[in-house]
Amino acid sequence: MELGLPNATLVERRDVTASLARFFVVPDREPWTSFEPGQFTNLGLLDTETPEIPTRLVRRAYSLVSTPGVLPLEFYVRRVRGGSLSERLFALRPGARLWLDERVYGRLTCEPLPPERAALFVASGTGVAPFMSMLRAYASAGRWTRAVLVESVREASEFGYRDELEALARERSEFTWLPTVTGGGEHDGWIGRRGRIQTWLEPASFAASTRVALRPDALHAFLCGNPEMIEAVGGLLGELGFRPHSRRAPGEVHVERYW
Repeated sequence: MELGLPNATLVERRDVTASLARFFVVPDREPWTSFEPGQFTNLGLLDTETPEIPTRLVRRAYSLVSTPGVLPLEFYVRRVRGGSLSERLFALRPGARLWLDERVYGRLTCEPLPPERAALFVASGTGVAPFMSMLRAYASAGRWTRAVLVESVREASEFGYRDELEALARERSEFTWLPTVTGGGEHDGWIGRRGRIQTWLEPASFAASTRVALRPDALHAFLCGNPEMIEAVGGLLGELGFRPHSRRAPGEVHVERYW
């Protein structure tokens, strides 16, 4: 199929808020490309601003929320005011056609995580997407000793996977979900944690809440979200002896920036 032509169908959209939704997409070609939990691909729509180039795309990268090998593919999308693609994605209805990249990208995977270590997933906003894929794929697979997801959103209504994560925490004693809300107010109905993520990564209280020592010999940390969060949490972990990971210099902190 020519690059730029629609090759997938939106089969469902579940709105979380007016500006946050879960998109479910089925590719025309099956089986679709294999991927590792944590990787991302691109979605696109034809560029209506350049009709003289009928196959030109407006495309953006989105993490795969899905479990590998399972359709439909799921994406967690925030509507950006004035965004060249997200505004148009939110105008789509089930049955709409769109373009799906047949390649996958990214190195934010569990491949470097030794199975005898714990996994700390730290997410802000839609940065929870790759970690949902990992949890769905590996929660019962012995891929880690324990897993902790620390998730930050601005408003409590933005916990798009709350029911699933609460159920997983009930069913799997080795999983802990630590949600925190940075905005809203005392009358928004949220009775859980408030404040920025780093507030909840004080080593003693973290260990008490999760039964995991916040030490580089005990866990690997995976960070995904806005740059401010990544810089703050990365700095905190660095002070505790954690090292950034790369292929040339293996470490315990793995990062995916969302812009």
